[in-house]
Amino acid sequence: MRGIVRPYATAAFSYAYGKNALTRDKDLLGEWSKSLATLAAATAAIVEQTQDRALVADADLADAVCELTGEKDEARVNFLRILADNQRLRLLPEIVEMFEELKRDNAGIVTVRVECAMPPDKKTQKTLEDIMAKWTGAKVEARFEDNPALLGGVRAYARDDVLDASIRGRINNMASSLGVKAPAAE
Repeated sequence: MRGIVRPYATAAFSYAYGKNALTRDKDLLGEWSKSLATLAAATAAIVEQTQDRALVADADLADAVCELTGEKDEARVNFLRILADNQRLRLLPEIVEMFEELKRDNAGIVTVRVECAMPPDKKTQKTLEDIMAKWTGAKVEARFEDNPALLGGVRAYARDDVLDASIRGRINNMASSLGVKAPAAE
């Protein structure tokens, strides 16, 4: 899915970033960020409300989103129309997520989702953040999640990379090396 979403998020970010560089008096990057989040929320709400009825055409959905949000900015309306023309409007929440990721990357911050077998204490979180910063080569914004299926250790996701230092990952690697099926996670 990220491969489908990336070109749209990159195009929106590049446009907003370029305009932002030209306009010193306004934070157009932040404006785009807020507006895209609002458009995504409206899209999700309309899709949810119309699920039980006949499918809504993307062009009609784009019109409804613009009307509901009151979006008047020509560039953002055109962006919605492009998404609708390519039948990607329903991916707007994922596009917004990647837009925000690009914004953080531009600021030198990488978001890392860290799955832990057990909830880490503050000291362990700090240690993991330092390790993740070395791994990514950037300032890290870590989000910790519990995943008991890992059995022990951690699994981290940054950008399109995965760092698997979990016991479950080691078992799967050993099983693969031995040519046997790894035991299923419970």
